[in-house]
Amino acid sequence: MADDVIKFTSMVAPRFGSTIQKLADIIAQHDAAAVRSIGKMMGNDALLYSQQDIMKYAITCHAKHISLHLMPIYCYADIHAKYKPLIKAGKFQKGCVNFTNLDKIPLGEIGQLIVECAAVPYPTQYQLDKRK
Repeated sequence: MADDVIKFTSMVAPRFGSTIQKLADIIAQHDAAAVRSIGKMMGNDALLYSQQDIMKYAITCHAKHISLHLMPIYCYADIHAKYKPLIKAGKFQKGCVNFTNLDKIPLGEIGQLIVECAAVPYPTQYQLDKRK
């Protein structure tokens, strides 16, 4: 699985490499149920994390920012509302946080966010029913 991170960092701009490694380490440390792979998300190369074959997290790199996609913040509004004011360096969207300044990503808060995302039921019953 560590090879996935190395391979993914080779697919994106070099400036994202250490940030990808840090975020990948945080996810691996705090959510053992998430299975990592490389794939596509909205047309971009992505480091994907799935649980029961449903995407849970993803890291994507863009021209001016890196995105951390977190489906639990989309599914659980209380987690989104709690972390939006705590992670000021990122621009919160419905299901992701975008960071333009890689040096200001609050890794401690991201770790806490992943802990909370790992603790809630995922996939949700709605997602499971939709698969049928």
